[in-house]
Amino acid sequence: MDSNAATQTEASRTQARESIFLSARVRFASLDEIVTVRIRNISSGGMMVDCDQPVGPGETLEAEIKNIGRIRGRIAWRTDNRMGIAFNFPIDPKRARVKAEPDNREPIYTNLDFGPRRPGLTLR
Repeated sequence: MDSNAATQTEASRTQARESIFLSARVRFASLDEIVTVRIRNISSGGMMVDCDQPVGPGETLEAEIKNIGRIRGRIAWRTDNRMGIAFNFPIDPKRARVKAEPDNREPIYTNLDFGPRRPGLTLR
């Protein structure tokens, strides 16, 4: 690791991390498919994820995180099935924790009556 990369890694570790357990969809530059990874923690500069794909440090990627959107980055480090991803631009990690509001509208299908399914069948 060169001194510039070491400085960037050191700076990213000084940022507050949010422990979190959710999934993200990632497209790695070397793979043709979108992969689902499990986020373990996230900060404004990056995230740690579980991933079993054959990718390594330096690989560029685009991740889609719920409530944050798409963010580009690169793999900073890798050990076994865990990797650190450094984002190209800072994000607000607290947005990943925003809960979806419940939809309190009555479902439109509750009062549908299709009648009997076959002739002679009556519902009780």
